[in-house]
Amino acid sequence: FCYTDKSFMCFKCSIQHKGHHITIFETLDDARDLIKEVTSTLFCSKHKEKVCQFFCEDESRPVCETCCIISCKNHQVSEIDDIYQKCAQELVNLHTQVSAIKDS
Repeated sequence: FCYTDKSFMCFKCSIQHKGHHITIFETLDDARDLIKEVTSTLFCSKHKEKVCQFFCEDESRPVCETCCIISCKNHQVSEIDDIYQKCAQELVNLHTQVSAIKDS
């Protein structure tokens, strides 16, 4: 996970993020814990004092209520909790796929 870009990536991609604050997960639980931590404390990049409760899928960024109404009103917006669940499920699926490859 790159804290600088707030994005998950494989080890190969993390090499390109040299100089960024990177965390490599040893377990799937570590990744889930980070998702919870990141999504529970996100503040809007445009409205610094407002907590992001939504995610604008068109802009690929967390947004606050004000952004939803003003700048993302015609965009695909989801609740942060829904995105958390989606990401957590994707991690489980990826973990399953990697385990299957390792075992074969």
